[in-house]
Amino acid sequence: MNLKTIRELDSEIKSLEGKLKGLKNSVLTVSTSRITGSPRAKAIDSRIEVMTQKIVDIETELAELNQRREELALQLSLEIYERVKRVDVGRILYLRYVECLPFSDVLTQFDYTEQHIWRLHREGVKQFNAVEEMAKKNDTAD
Repeated sequence: MNLKTIRELDSEIKSLEGKLKGLKNSVLTVSTSRITGSPRAKAIDSRIEVMTQKIVDIETELAELNQRREELALQLSLEIYERVKRVDVGRILYLRYVECLPFSDVLTQFDYTEQHIWRLHREGVKQFNAVEEMAKKNDTAD
């Protein structure tokens, strides 16, 4: 698994949440014009129906993505702690790639200098990727 997998998934979730919010606002706007007695009531009802179905579809997709995110977070957490030798290095990777914290927030969790945190981060990424690269070499050797 790639360290950035969850961050990419979070980006997709945020995008869908934005679309969902926009659709809900549109339904409110269209519903308001329906309530105020717009002469095109049937067309408005049809638009509301279409938008409502899109909302249901997006909410379903969001639920599935959030479930997948939880599963990936658990899997990635286990992989980090299996692959990375030092606990503090594993915690840095966990905060950055599972919790998706900005690096500035990761820094506040430790009593280390920023330079030292970056050094530990690089060390952890190397350890994490080394295990994956070894597994790939073993697969191609078979």
